[in-house]
Amino acid sequence: MSFIKKACSLVAIVLLISPAYAAGELAGKTLHVSVDPTTPPFSTLADDFITPIGLDVDIIIELQKRLGFEIAENRILPMMRSEQMKRIKNNQLDLVAGCLSATADRAKHLDFSPVYYDTGLSIIYSKSKYNKVTDFRKFNDAKVGAVEGTVSEHFIDRQLQGAQKVIFPSFMIAMIAVTQGTVDAIVYDRPLIEYFAQSMPDFNLEVIDDIYERQYCQIALGFGKNSPYTFIISKELYNMKKDGTLDAIVDKYIK
Repeated sequence: MSFIKKACSLVAIVLLISPAYAAGELAGKTLHVSVDPTTPPFSTLADDFITPIGLDVDIIIELQKRLGFEIAENRILPMMRSEQMKRIKNNQLDLVAGCLSATADRAKHLDFSPVYYDTGLSIIYSKSKYNKVTDFRKFNDAKVGAVEGTVSEHFIDRQLQGAQKVIFPSFMIAMIAVTQGTVDAIVYDRPLIEYFAQSMPDFNLEVIDDIYERQYCQIALGFGKNSPYTFIISKELYNMKKDGTLDAIVDKYIK
């Protein structure tokens, strides 16, 4: 069992035996909250290019309704992952989300909620360059992109050692590169690349059927290390799972 699965199993046991918190447990508290807006359908920006929307945003809003906390500046801040990690380590953020993988490396600096979505990596490519691809090794001599600081980098290093690895600062920049033919394929979290391919059919992109590295793609909420909010919010997230609210939010965005 992986480190993250062990940790989440322990959290689940603690939540099961702990007393329920009353509604409004965090009333009077103000949390600084951020999502990475380059991770649709988990989080992206509305048409005003300011307001974050998406699966993780809905989860945070539901938690706010139940626990009664305020959000600083009365808004969830859109922020790139690298900036999120910098600020939460410096205690400038209380809660981060946006398809955040709970990894052992991040757990050195963050606390995590229980995992609420289990996914994995996959590969997106242009159908104008490749016919139906059934084996990822097809890209072993190709130019393959990954997002900086993510599991996708390590996948290319381990599994596609013959490929030319190209690193991008964000998911959306990587997607632009594959649509323009700058790279042959992108390795990334399956829900994100699948959402992109389905919502942008004119780009003629395809996602390989297989899913890889599930153990590294456990999606959770992130908190500052030893945060006073981790347990209370995790408990309410567990309650949302029990009463069906969490599954309804996930199903709204991911079929």
